[in-house]
Amino acid sequence: MFHYDLNDLLLLQAISDCQNLTRGAEKIGLTAPSASVRIRKLEDVLKVKLLKRSPKGVELTSAGKLVVDQSKKVFWAFEGMASSLRPFIRKEEGVIKIFANYGAAIDFLPYDLAEYMAVHNEISFVLEQRPSLDVVRAVSTGEADIGISVCEVIPESLRSYPYHEDRLVAIVPENHPLADRTHVNFKELLTFDSVGLSQHCSMQLFLCKKAVDLGLPMKLKVQVDNPHILFEFVSVGVGYAIVSQKTLEKKSSDWRFKTVQLNDPWARRELKIFLPQTQDCESNRLEEFKDYLQLRGYMGKTDSKQ
Repeated sequence: MFHYDLNDLLLLQAISDCQNLTRGAEKIGLTAPSASVRIRKLEDVLKVKLLKRSPKGVELTSAGKLVVDQSKKVFWAFEGMASSLRPFIRKEEGVIKIFANYGAAIDFLPYDLAEYMAVHNEISFVLEQRPSLDVVRAVSTGEADIGISVCEVIPESLRSYPYHEDRLVAIVPENHPLADRTHVNFKELLTFDSVGLSQHCSMQLFLCKKAVDLGLPMKLKVQVDNPHILFEFVSVGVGYAIVSQKTLEKKSSDWRFKTVQLNDPWARRELKIFLPQTQDCESNRLEEFKDYLQLRGYMGKTDSKQ
C-alpha cells in the first residue's frame, strides 16, 4: 500500500522546475507550509532525502531526480490511459466527435447533422475543422470517432466510404484578364493577386501547398475568416479566389464576379467517411451514423444530376 499520492509527486516536479519550494507549491495551488509537510512525509515513506538547499534555492538530490524521472513516466502513462478512454467517455455521454476538412465542415455537415439531430435528439456532436491528413490521423489514434476528408492513401487501420462530391473553382472579378475564360490552370492564376482564407483554414493550407509545389507561391492580398467576406473582396476587384462549387450556392446576387473551372485534377473533390477497422458492440451508433451520411451523399449526387 502506498502512503503518498500523485499530488506529492506532482509537487516534487513543480519544486524541481521552479528551484523554489514556495513557487513550486503555488504552481499547483498549495501553500509553502503545506508543501513542506507533504515533502517531509514523502521522504519518510521513501526513506530518502529528496531535496537539498543550494545557493539558487532548493534542488533535487540524486534520489529526488530518480523519483521525478520515474514519476514523469507514471504521469505519461496516466495521460495515455486518459487519451485511450476518451472515445468510451464520448460514447457514454452520447457524443460523436467528428474531424472534417474545410469543404465537409462548411458545405455539407451543417445540413446533414441538422437533419440527423432532428430525429436523434439524444446525440450531440463535436465538429472540428482540420487538414485532411490530420483528420485521418485523428481517427487512427482515437482522437476523433469519425473523419470526413479527401485522402488518397488510406491507412490499414481505417475503413473508408464515399460521402459527397464537389469541385473547386476559381472566381475572378468581372474585369479580370481571365474573366472570359471557361477553364484555367491553377498555375495561370498564380501570377495574379488573390483573396484567401485565414492561414489556420485547412482549405487555405491545401491551396498554398499546391502553389508551392508549382514553384509560384500565392500572391495573397487579403486573408479573411469567412467565405462571404471573401466573395465581397473578389466582387470589388481585389483578386481571384478558389472556392468550392457548393459554396457558390450561397452567393448573393449583389456580388459581381465570374466563375472559371479549374483544369487541375485535384479540383475534383471526393469526400470520404473514415472509421476505425475495429468494431465492437458500442460501434452500432457510429455505423448507423455512417450509413446515414452515405445516404445523404448519395441523395446529393442524385439531386445534382437532375
